[in-house]
Amino acid sequence: MRVMDYKTGSKTVDMTSLYHGLQLQLPVYLVGATEILQGKNPDKEVVPAGFMYFQIQDPLVKGKGGANCIDQALLEKLQPSGIINGEEEVVALMERDYVKGSPLLPINGNHVSREDLNTLLEFTQVKVNALKEKMKAGEIQVKPYKLKQDTGCRFCKYGNICGFDTDIEGYDYDYFPTIEKKNGIAMMKEELKDVKKMDR
Repeated sequence: MRVMDYKTGSKTVDMTSLYHGLQLQLPVYLVGATEILQGKNPDKEVVPAGFMYFQIQDPLVKGKGGANCIDQALLEKLQPSGIINGEEEVVALMERDYVKGSPLLPINGNHVSREDLNTLLEFTQVKVNALKEKMKAGEIQVKPYKLKQDTGCRFCKYGNICGFDTDIEGYDYDYFPTIEKKNGIAMMKEELKDVKKMDR
C-alpha cells in the first residue's frame, strides 16, 4: 500500500517536518489506508510501501540525444518526493523492471527499511494523539512554530485577530530545530521508547 498526493505547487517531504509533526497528512493517510485494506484482506499481510508527493507540471529540460534521452530527463525532473519502503520486493512491485536507481521513485536517500517506515508511522500516530489531547484540554495559546525562515504564520489570514507580535512581551515563536535525515528515525525510536514506558 502506498499513498500518492498530486500537487500543482512545489511540495517535498523532509525529515524535520515529519519529526515536528508539520507533515502528518500523508503518513496518516498511509496508516488509515493500510488498516482499511488489511481489514478487507484478513488472510493477507498488507505492507506499507510509502508516501509521496507528485508535482503536476510540464517541465522544460535541456538534453542532447534522441527522444529516449529527453524522456529520461523529464522523468528525473518529475521524480516524486517522499519516503518509501526500500525492500527490494516492495520496490519491484512499485516499479516494473526495476534494477537500480529510479526516476519514478525517491530511492536515493529517501528509502528506509520496513522497520524504520513502521517506526515513522507509529511516531506519526503518537503525534496525532498528542495533538488531540491538547485540543481536548483547550490549549489555544498563540505560539506559532518557526523552522528556519518558515513560520506557522506564513499563509495565515488571521494575524490581526490573534494579535501575535514578537515585539510584545510574552509572545514568541516555538522554535523547531532542523533534524538531520540520518538522525530522524533514531530520535523517533527513542521518543517511542519513552512513550511506551509512560504507558506501563
